[in-house]
Amino acid sequence: MKKRLPIILAAVFAVLAVVFLCLWQAERQNAFDESLRFAQNEAAAAQTCFEEYRNQGAERNYWFAVAEFRAFQQAFLAAAPEPGERAASWPYSHDAWSTAYITLSAVHADLTIHPERGQEHLDKIIEALSTAAADITDRNWELRMMELRNELEYD
Repeated sequence: MKKRLPIILAAVFAVLAVVFLCLWQAERQNAFDESLRFAQNEAAAAQTCFEEYRNQGAERNYWFAVAEFRAFQQAFLAAAPEPGERAASWPYSHDAWSTAYITLSAVHADLTIHPERGQEHLDKIIEALSTAAADITDRNWELRMMELRNELEYD
């Protein structure tokens, strides 16, 4: 019996290690999905703020909307997995994610530095944010954001 005890303990520890590894991976995926939902919610909050600005016209609402846009940008940054990791529901390669983040940075800079341009393109801003708020994993929002970036910079 003494000779079997180490073998039994080793088997039990191996099974426990596999169970904990599976639980750990599931928790990491849940945390990642939660990060994506947070980024999507921030896009919805920014959209709402820009709609309020469009409806009310108060300058402070514009700056609050720009701040919410920045929160969306930061939430998108936080949602990205580490380079080399791959999450099941993350639709971007590392390079494509970088392009999306740079686009968000450029749009935020234009909204901050040239508020008159942002005010002229409110409908496009709201449209791009509504696409992201509907489904952050659908890359159409990125295309709309790139179009917005071009309009802000070259109009």
